[in-house]
Amino acid sequence: MPHRIRLISLCIAAIFIACGGAYLAYADCNAERFAQAGAVVVAVAFFAMFVARDTPRATLADLPPPPPGQRPSAEDLEKRQEGIFRIITVQLEVAGREKLYLALLSVSGTLIWAFGEELAGRWLLPLSAACG
Repeated sequence: MPHRIRLISLCIAAIFIACGGAYLAYADCNAERFAQAGAVVVAVAFFAMFVARDTPRATLADLPPPPPGQRPSAEDLEKRQEGIFRIITVQLEVAGREKLYLALLSVSGTLIWAFGEELAGRWLLPLSAACG
């Protein structure tokens, strides 16, 4: 759950960055500001992609250690196997969510970066009385 909250927080931060770029473009009469905000959103997406998750380490810590000096019983092996399956299941769920959020961040940031100057220059700056 904390990983999902972290991803949602990054998406909310990206929305604020994009809105801030639009506001700066409007206030400064500089359409490039919106495109620059898109570049920052892409940087946030890369940051999120490279931040390490500690889910496997935390789950591995929950596994019971093998008994020292003796062969593990069938019950111990079964517990370890269940733990490993739990790790794999959690990792698959987290990876699926992460792909969705990072795709959203990457695509939206790239589109703003590529077309932000054109969009702000054509539709946002004409609304500003200071830019007229």
